[in-house]
Amino acid sequence: MPRTNTQPMKFALTATGRQDYKNLNRDYAVHTYDHSAYQYRPHAELKHISLRGGELFVDGLHIQNPSHGPNFVRFANSADGLFISGLLQFSPDGRSFTGQIFRGTSAATATEHHVCGTTPPTVYRSQVSTTGETAPTGKSFPEWQPSSLSNPNTTWAEGPAVTLGFKENKLKDQFDAIYELTDKNGHSQDVTDSIVGLVDPKNNNLMLTMDLIQQGGIEEYLEQFGADAPVAFCLEFAFDGATYSGVMQKAVSDGHGGYKLDPGQLGWKGTAQPAVHAAAFQRGASVGALSDDDTLSKTELINLVPDAQKLQENQLTLLQENMRWALGEDANTKKWLDDFYGSIQPNFNEARKTLVKKNLAFYTVNFFASTNGHSFNTMTGSGAPTTKLTDAENNNLDFYLRAGIGSHEGYTVQSRGVALDAYRMTVSRLALYVADQDKHTRNGVVDPEHNWAQILYDYMTTPFIMNQAVNKIILGHGMDEANNRATILMALQPSGDLARDYHNRLTCRSLHLPIEHLNLNDKDKVGAWLTDTIQAYIDGLLHDKLKADIDPVTKARMIQTAREVQQAVDAAGNVANLAAKLATIVVAADGKAFWEKLASAQTTMQKVGYGFAKGFYVIAILGGIMQSISAFANWNKLTDDRKATAVISTIAIVAKIVEKVPEIAEGGAVAWTTLKELNKVQADKEVLEDTLSCVNIADENAITNGASEVTELVTDATKLEGSAWGLFEKTIGMACKVIGVLAAIGFAALSTYTFIKDLLTGAPIKTAVLDGIMMAANICAAAFAFAGVVVTAMGITTAIPVIGGAIAAIIGIVAALIAMFWPTPPPVSPVERFMTEVMKPAVAPTGWVKPAPQDWRPGDPIPPKNAYNPVVAALTQSA
Repeated sequence: MPRTNTQPMKFALTATGRQDYKNLNRDYAVHTYDHSAYQYRPHAELKHISLRGGELFVDGLHIQNPSHGPNFVRFANSADGLFISGLLQFSPDGRSFTGQIFRGTSAATATEHHVCGTTPPTVYRSQVSTTGETAPTGKSFPEWQPSSLSNPNTTWAEGPAVTLGFKENKLKDQFDAIYELTDKNGHSQDVTDSIVGLVDPKNNNLMLTMDLIQQGGIEEYLEQFGADAPVAFCLEFAFDGATYSGVMQKAVSDGHGGYKLDPGQLGWKGTAQPAVHAAAFQRGASVGALSDDDTLSKTELINLVPDAQKLQENQLTLLQENMRWALGEDANTKKWLDDFYGSIQPNFNEARKTLVKKNLAFYTVNFFASTNGHSFNTMTGSGAPTTKLTDAENNNLDFYLRAGIGSHEGYTVQSRGVALDAYRMTVSRLALYVADQDKHTRNGVVDPEHNWAQILYDYMTTPFIMNQAVNKIILGHGMDEANNRATILMALQPSGDLARDYHNRLTCRSLHLPIEHLNLNDKDKVGAWLTDTIQAYIDGLLHDKLKADIDPVTKARMIQTAREVQQAVDAAGNVANLAAKLATIVVAADGKAFWEKLASAQTTMQKVGYGFAKGFYVIAILGGIMQSISAFANWNKLTDDRKATAVISTIAIVAKIVEKVPEIAEGGAVAWTTLKELNKVQADKEVLEDTLSCVNIADENAITNGASEVTELVTDATKLEGSAWGLFEKTIGMACKVIGVLAAIGFAALSTYTFIKDLLTGAPIKTAVLDGIMMAANICAAAFAFAGVVVTAMGITTAIPVIGGAIAAIIGIVAALIAMFWPTPPPVSPVERFMTEVMKPAVAPTGWVKPAPQDWRPGDPIPPKNAYNPVVAALTQSA
């Protein structure tokens, strides 16, 4: 498949809804990571995993009573001298998982295996309708579907076969999804580069879209696939993977020597062919689930996860208690406490009183009125009020409960405030670890063997686990696992120091991602990053300002390269002229992959006679890190002295990388093992500590402020040109994985409870943008719309839902509010008074319950543009 001129970003996307894995029947091939070989390899005892209607089988071994969460399966079992436990986190479409499995004779001696699982390649034989239909204006699949998909009399023709599979990405220690179509000769061709995968937020079904009219490269595609090949399509796959349905469009002449989409959309359906299963499935021996005891272990701590439903119930219980206390604080609302709950004000400690007082009005007006109003309006019989909401008012209230309540500042603050307590209530085993720490604490110092917070933190910050955390975000698995572990850290260490440090390290690791996203194809853009990088390299290294702890050999090598760069600058006349010459070489270099192209460019530079050619990889690494760090640290607002210090610090980071991976400075083709070492070193604790110091060069809150600035740019594209991110956009591009990871990490930190206590204290964050869980979700979606990740399918622009996993725990509270929190029907008189005095004014045109979007009904997804999200609404209008 030809690479198109404008590539859509390849980012596996999550949805806010989650599938129930108890209903899933699927087989997975298991790949176990070999740390000595830097790659996944087969393992004799871990080859296949199968799910069968809630039951789990590992190589045929029946794992009894696993715990199922919204996107994970957890188990801990033992029998006949075999201990096996694990935590498997699934992709939103259920086609793959990552995780760890411990296996041995006991929890204390079990060996940890990092695993990933993928479904076997699935081939779909397809049929295409012979006649097409034009979609109504503003409608697209799957909301609109051609009648051919449901009409039994439709005439079908054979269509191209579609194959879904996975391919190991050895450099990134992950398996990437690949998609294939058969060409006009019946041969399968990889079209992954032209397809965007997303997940339907209503049901978590995998959806694939392509539009070559928008992307380009259509002439070569038609030559290879034929005139009847789909050039645009949107397909939705059933969650069990058995079938798909969708629409496709062919290309027709636009009358000007080019192509346009045929408006007739053809129905396209496919059926999976019998696959080679991951294993010949059979039920073998069983291992029973372990019962809780007093035995504590790192193995258990790593795999602790809360039951999602119980967590929501506990959060709601605490919020309801807070509401009752708030009602009792105000003489005007105390009557509702007496009338509806028949209870005195709960007895709180001072800390909890302080929390509730921050948002009394939220509890006494918004929370109390919206939840009770919905319940009372549906009452029937003798106790029902005569004053009722109209259908439109009731629909508006439904929408408020799903979108509006989450956008309220009070909701964000209060849900964060109770979340950690709810977490402790839900994961009861945590209390044993806290008690064990306390028992082994002397004079404020915890015995290292019982310092469970430090043990968990040390595990989470190993290079492999840090890289896996970032990879999971890139693959669309969300931040659930990272958030869960950070919350356990908060429970074990209430000060939050380790949780905050983990978040900072995760952010800093993501700042190294732009290295492989530097622009190597546009002469002006290559020249832009080279100009800044060359100047920084010379300024930083020829004045001997590097820190004293830099390895002397590494330092001498880099200084020599800087001298050779200076000589080339002198010969060219200035830095800009040299950068332009080098940009010409880079753009003309052979190779598609980043390192291949750099190797080719380096070879040419050596032939031309540039003495620094061997050090060009190091210059490129410096360029990538400089772009993201300078942008995240708000470069434009730094003083000249701070900028100079930041440059020196960034060069020191690169020097530390070169010291640990000296092969990267030796020139020639980059060995696969060298790139693996480079990937590992970028997650090294020392490198991340230096990165954090560099980002915080002018402000210890720079990490938090950086996330805020990402948000500013996401919500107002006009601010890009005047910001430090302007050069980043020109040299790397906003449609880059680093933006997705930063958005996920930033919003997870700013929009969930995990790192709230210390991260947000005193930080100048724009609450109008960041407050509110639903608003945060929509900002995430807007981030990728702004970054160019918008799929134009069948002529209709559809924004992709993004990174729902990072905030799913809090969004769950909103859903649970609607489904669970209905108080017992009170006496008639207070209900009637409530409806007339409180509820009707709230839903009036001047009230705080705003109109729902046109045609919205309960059960529909929340559209990004709505009355409770003016930021995204404004962005949409300006787009």
